[in-house]
Amino acid sequence: MAVTNIKRLTQVHTSVIANDQAEGSAIKIEGHQAGVVIMPVAWTAASLGFKVCDTENGTYVILRGVDGVPVQITGIVTDGSNAYKIPEGVFEGPIWIKPWSKHATAGTITNITQDAARTLKIIVS
Repeated sequence: MAVTNIKRLTQVHTSVIANDQAEGSAIKIEGHQAGVVIMPVAWTAASLGFKVCDTENGTYVILRGVDGVPVQITGIVTDGSNAYKIPEGVFEGPIWIKPWSKHATAGTITNITQDAARTLKIIVS
């Protein structure tokens, strides 16, 4: 029996959340199905949510699950670089995303500004 290997295109993007800001720079995820985010060594305590848009320079809105709660990564370690799987819902439709530093409580949509510029690496495939 022959085996066919299908290789997905993997890309590494960098998104920067500027000092005293909560939103990172935009990343195009169109055509990708999964990803991880590598967090910086230092992180002001917050969850990582996602804002989405159909164009790079359009109006970004909070990505919410079917339960109305923002899609997010919780439990982020604040004093060491770690990688976190991006929730699958992020890849179901949006073309552009911005990482968003948000309040740790799931249903709360308050921005948590970062105490310094933070560089996130986002790997998608």
